This record gives sequence, C-alpha cells and structure tokens, in this order.
Amino acid sequence: MINIIKTKKTGILLAMFLNLGAASAVHSFPNSNNLNVTDAYLELEKSKYGNGLVPVGTIDVRHVEIIRLKPDVVNFSVTVNSEGLTLTEASEINDKKIKEFKDYLIKLGVSDKSLTTVRYENQEKIVYQKDTGIEQQYRARYSMAIEIEDDDSLLEIKEVLGQYNIYDLQIEPKTINSNSYYFTIYAIANSEKEADKKARDIYYAIVEKLNKLNLDTTSIEATDVSAYVPDELQEKHQMITHRLAISTDKIDEIGKIIGKAQELDIIVNNDTRYDVSTKAKQKAIEDVEPLLLQKLEDKATLFLSKKYVLGAPTRIDISDLVIIEALNNNNNYSGERSFVAERSFVGEDKSVDISIQSEQKMQLNITGTFEMLKQKVNE
Repeated sequence: MINIIKTKKTGILLAMFLNLGAASAVHSFPNSNNLNVTDAYLELEKSKYGNGLVPVGTIDVRHVEIIRLKPDVVNFSVTVNSEGLTLTEASEINDKKIKEFKDYLIKLGVSDKSLTTVRYENQEKIVYQKDTGIEQQYRARYSMAIEIEDDDSLLEIKEVLGQYNIYDLQIEPKTINSNSYYFTIYAIANSEKEADKKARDIYYAIVEKLNKLNLDTTSIEATDVSAYVPDELQEKHQMITHRLAISTDKIDEIGKIIGKAQELDIIVNNDTRYDVSTKAKQKAIEDVEPLLLQKLEDKATLFLSKKYVLGAPTRIDISDLVIIEALNNNNNYSGERSFVAERSFVGEDKSVDISIQSEQKMQLNITGTFEMLKQKVNE
C-alpha cells in the first residue's frame, strides 16, 4: 500500500497529487488477468509501485468531517441620526459625527475598509416653532366602521356625524357592493390622555344618538394618539439617518467602540453576530488535513477486496461548506446579513447583546480517486 504524503500546505499537497495524476493516466481493464499495455506504461508503473503491481482501475471515495472553529470576527452596525433646519446643516452634523467615530475606530486598528455604509436617507420632520410659548398638543384618532342599509339611513347618519364636524363618510374600498362605510373621529388636547378621552366621548355621544334612531351599527377598527402641530406653528426640519456596518477582528475592543458611540450619541444596533475569517478557516483546514487524508485512505481500503491493493491518489479535493451550526450564541444568524431593531445607548435602556460566541461548526468534504492495484500476472 502506498502511504499518502501528508503536509499542512493544501496547495502544495494538491499540486503533488495532480502531478502524480498527470504522470499516470487512469487505466481500467475489463480483464485484469490479460493485460495489454505498452512497455513504456509498465516501466512508469514499475517506478511507482515496483515490478509486481499494476493499476487495474480506480476507486472514488468521499469523507465528511465536522470541525469546530473559534470566531475571530465581530459584525454589528451603528446608526447616526442628525437633525437640522436645512439638509446641508443636517448633513454637516452627520458627517462630523461619522468622521469622529471613524477616526476613533481607525486608531483602535479597525481598517477603513471594514466600515460600510448600508443605509443613508433623509426625510422631513415637522416640529413646533421654537419659543412660541404654546404647550405641546396631541391628536387622538378613532377609525370607525359602520353598516348602512339604505339611502335614508345614510342621510340620517350623515346628519348625526355632521353635528361633530365629521363630513367624510366613505364606502369601504374593498367592499364596493356592500353596505360597509368608514369615518374617523379626531380630538386635539394638551396631553395624550386628554385627547383620547375627548375622542372617546365623541364616539359615545354619536353612538347614543344613532341608538335613538335604531341606526347604531358602528365598530371601532383602530385608535391612536400622536403629537400634533398646527399648521401655523409648524417648523420643517431635515432628518438624516446614516447606518454604518462594522466588521472587525478587534473583538477585545468592542467595549471601547460602544463607549465612544455612546459619547457621540450614536445608536448601537442590537444585531451583533460573530464569524470566522477566511484566514482562520484556512488554518483550521490545514491543521486537520493530514487526518482527513488518512481517513480517506482508510475508507478506500475498506472498499477493496483482498485481491486488490490501494494505490496512489490521482485526485484529492477538500471543500468547506458554510457554517452549519452556531454554538453558545444568543443571536440567531441564518447566513445572510440582517439588521434587526435598533436599541439606543441613550435613554433608559443602554444595553445591547454582544455576548461572545464560543464556537461554530463547519462541514468539510474530502473526495479522492485512488488507483486500484493487482499483482502482475507473468506471461
């Protein structure tokens, strides 16, 4: 049996095997006892196996191995929000924060190539004009549905709604041929609770009047309360949202990065995940390569009957698949980068999950083709 050459350099190993394959083309003979080969071929095989063995075919084998890897790269993202009276002002504020944050990361050894903008957008925000002396107001909204049987009922209901300044009564767009309509109750107050109460009181008053007419078929579909700015007190601000993805092997520096983000009022998104770098994967494969080759040879030997001997490999391939399991990790990661809900370091909740994942598992496939040898029959 030919011993497989073992080395920790995959490229060198495969090159040696390829050279072996190129030096000896694979031959398969239907009748191994009646060999019809040239003298040149026999001389070549003699140099590989000696005078007594001749290849009579090949055998293909495959082995699957699971190896454990220690993550050495952390991936997460941050979001920088900025606000200004103009888009230029908001952009300048945003750029200043981003620059200061990037400069700090580079000082820690994080490469600029590891920082990627994955989202950049601007939108308009309506706020109160400054120094108006007017208290913040809120608007409650009750979305209502009502069933109306005929035109007479429709007119009576419209009259009741008009008493509360509700003139927009529309048929449900998805049920044009039915009797379903909808309208909205609005109420404005200086607090959310007060605004909701005012809207609720209007609803009860409408229901009471419709009950007296035997026309109450209303139902509440949805309610909400939001900040309200009257047109005359509105001031338009420009908001910029800039999300930056970070991938770094400086795992020990994560605490410092988070602290700097907090200092700059930058949101650290709760999307931390850990990966194994290409370099670390390659090193892990090289370390286990001799064992894989031996297992492949052992498996090939098991498949041979006693009258055959395993020869040299003519082809060896080792391929790694994606990470198949993440161990001891609180963040589920499906293999595609995804950003989940943002959680800010400012305000009441200053926590973000960055628990370090201890291990990952990766599947390796090793396949090979070996020559099958048999004792040469002397004529």
